[in-house]
Amino acid sequence: MKRLLVFAVRQSGTMTLLAVAIWSLLAQFALAQSITYIYPSGGKQGTRVEALVAGMSGLYQGSEVLVDGKGVTAKILYRSSSGDFLFNTPFGNKSREIINDILKDETKLMGSGAKGRISDEARQFLTAKRRKKYDDRPVKENEIEMPKDEEVFRAFPYVNRLAAPNFGDLQLIYYEYFAFNFDKRANNQSREVLTVEFHIAPDAKPGVREVRVLTPRGLSRAGRFWISTSHEVVEVEPNDGIVWDGWKQMTPGLLHLPVQSVPVVFNGQIRPGDIDRFYFRARKHQRLTLDVQARSLEPFIANAVPGWFA
Repeated sequence: MKRLLVFAVRQSGTMTLLAVAIWSLLAQFALAQSITYIYPSGGKQGTRVEALVAGMSGLYQGSEVLVDGKGVTAKILYRSSSGDFLFNTPFGNKSREIINDILKDETKLMGSGAKGRISDEARQFLTAKRRKKYDDRPVKENEIEMPKDEEVFRAFPYVNRLAAPNFGDLQLIYYEYFAFNFDKRANNQSREVLTVEFHIAPDAKPGVREVRVLTPRGLSRAGRFWISTSHEVVEVEPNDGIVWDGWKQMTPGLLHLPVQSVPVVFNGQIRPGDIDRFYFRARKHQRLTLDVQARSLEPFIANAVPGWFA
């Protein structure tokens, strides 16, 4: 592209404008097709991993996720066209009310601190009651109708878990969308999110794989997904001193993964104001090697470029 621009400058002003336009178009195209992060960024042989693949405009229109090499396939489960930026739109605001109401209903049924899942009959009763409340509400002029639950489940990362949540799911969704003591808002570089299920064969070759999304505009840039032979766990949130013990109740505490045996792979995210804690067993005088994969997963992380990592 640099040689094209230099050639155009020497020939004529028209060619210069054409070359600059092509340069700008190619730069915009490449930027729009970027994968900014995949989380969790890997999995063990013989497992299925549900991961978030985030990027910029056009990524949510992807029809297929391609993984290089053999033994790993991927399927798109849900699409989010604007991440939690949607909360600034009419659809987003109404979705927020729906998520809010479902969290309240589920909390009432589970009870504070409950661990198990509630019955389908109880959930169906509360769902019907909640939807009737929406249907009976008059729709104002220029106001959109309340979206269906399924539409909201597809529009936001993690919210699909509200279809049949456990208490940990409620904590996570509250933390992600309502705990504003942390700045977890989406940014332009990662505002579009695909929820993707990776199927890793037992004989899949360990190591890094390149992941690309096929969209109407072509293939995205590659993201990185690691295949390991060790047990893998994903961080649980909140795990940095605050837990949710009921609707709008934040109390000091600590929610963390069970203590793990080594070797183990911990999957976490670097986020503003977030501290993560992981626990593993070790013996006195035992020597352990800790290998952190950061820049190898997200090249921009070393420069701390805002918004380019999750």
